[in-house]
Amino acid sequence: ENKSETLTILESDFIYAHSQQNYVEVYFNDEHEVQQQLFRSTLTNIIKQLPNAWQVHRSYLVNLDYLTAVKGNARQRYMEISKKEETIPISQKYYVALKERLSNPSQSIQNKP
Repeated sequence: ENKSETLTILESDFIYAHSQQNYVEVYFNDEHEVQQQLFRSTLTNIIKQLPNAWQVHRSYLVNLDYLTAVKGNARQRYMEISKKEETIPISQKYYVALKERLSNPSQSIQNKP
C-alpha cells in the first residue's frame, strides 16, 4: 500500500519483491499465474506489511515457501524459486540468518541481522 496504490493479496500468494531506488516490483500468484506490480515505495515499507517474508539481499524480499534451492559458494550465493525462472542473490549479511532459519524451520527466527 502506498498513497493511492494498493495491492491486496494473501501473504501466501506473495512470491518475492525486488527494489530499485524508490520503486519495488512485487511478484505474486494470481490464479495460477505469476503477476507483477510496480509501486513507488521502499523495501522497508513492504517488509512492514509482510512480516513472514525474508530479506535475503538489500534489494530482495522473498517468501521461503517458494524456495527450491540455495546454490553457489562463499563468494556468491543465490536462490532458485518455483514459479519464476530468475535466481535471487543472497548477500553474505543475510546468509547466516537464512541458513539458521532453513536448518530450523519450526523455529520463528526474526530476520534482523
